[in-house]
Amino acid sequence: MNVDNKSDEYKENLVKRIIGSVPRPKLKRKETALSITWNTKESATPTAIFRTIRGLISIKYIDIKGQYIILENAGFQLQKSQFIGGWILERWITSTRRIAYALPEPFVLKHGATVKIWANCNEAGHNPPEELTFGGVISWGTGINIPSRLLTDKGEEKATHVERKK
Repeated sequence: MNVDNKSDEYKENLVKRIIGSVPRPKLKRKETALSITWNTKESATPTAIFRTIRGLISIKYIDIKGQYIILENAGFQLQKSQFIGGWILERWITSTRRIAYALPEPFVLKHGATVKIWANCNEAGHNPPEELTFGGVISWGTGINIPSRLLTDKGEEKATHVERKK
């Protein structure tokens, strides 16, 4: 199916249907979802986004310019808030360069809520609990095949996000 000429709303609904069709057990959730973005003004090449979620919190979106990352409490049917204070959001820009941000304590992400974590760029906002600023970097990094992970304070991987150019 050629979707290049379809509206953004059509593409978004298609992705929601694909992700929505992934079975979601009520307890001990472990799921992998695939979503696809198409050619845009910002990206001349189609990108495949591979995500894993183990629990309630997902890495919902990473800005193509590296300015921010959005985490979401995607607890679907569980409708639970999640304590994420002390959790680590990391991106491996190269095999030796790691960017890591520890979420402030105490920090709770309510059911269905998101938090945008800005790099310390000109557009950065700081309005907890909806927006936080990571003063340690001016960019989260850009490029292809950059893995991002969300780890608990004990090092357990809860979510991943990798973008790959097609």
